Amino acid sequence: MSFHMVVQSAQSWFRRLGSARIKILLVLLLLMVVFTSLMRLVMCNGGRHDADTRLSAAVRTLPMLVSADYFPRALAGTVIPQDEYLHYAESLSRYCQIAGLRYLYAFKREGEKVLYLLDSASSAREVKKRPYQAFYADTGEHALAALKDGLPRTVTVSDTRGEFHTHLLPVRLADGSYYLLFARLLSWGIFWGYL
Repeated sequence: MSFHMVVQSAQSWFRRLGSARIKILLVLLLLMVVFTSLMRLVMCNGGRHDADTRLSAAVRTLPMLVSADYFPRALAGTVIPQDEYLHYAESLSRYCQIAGLRYLYAFKREGEKVLYLLDSASSAREVKKRPYQAFYADTGEHALAALKDGLPRTVTVSDTRGEFHTHLLPVRLADGSYYLLFARLLSWGIFWGYL
């Protein structure tokens, strides 16, 4: 059915309506639907911008939340003691709660794999699920791509824990390689304007 045919059928249906009041109500209803749809679109775009800003600020803040020698030691392959790792993981978890984030991570590349350097786990039990230097299941391979090309990106990622709006910020090292700072929040909050 072409657009012209749709318009003609709508016009004939509209002419059959006898009352001017019904026509006015239908026009008002149509305007309300259009206005509501446009407002939802504006709110979603504003929410997405706010989320992007929050995620970007979080990944730039992450190095300030740990000691200055943490990342150099972790990247050099030094074993980070479990109690130190747990201390920083809990600290990142508290920061995530305050900033309205779901997760905050740091990763490094080893070959074609991505390894955890730091995780915002909130308990020792969660740290055991994603321990220091464990391999990260890189859904969509966005983390590996960012570590390879050094370009920051904001993506939506779905995994077993949900759908997340994610910001990845590669940090260049002196040897030309990168480590990755990574923040995410739940996508449904952006769509429904809860951010």
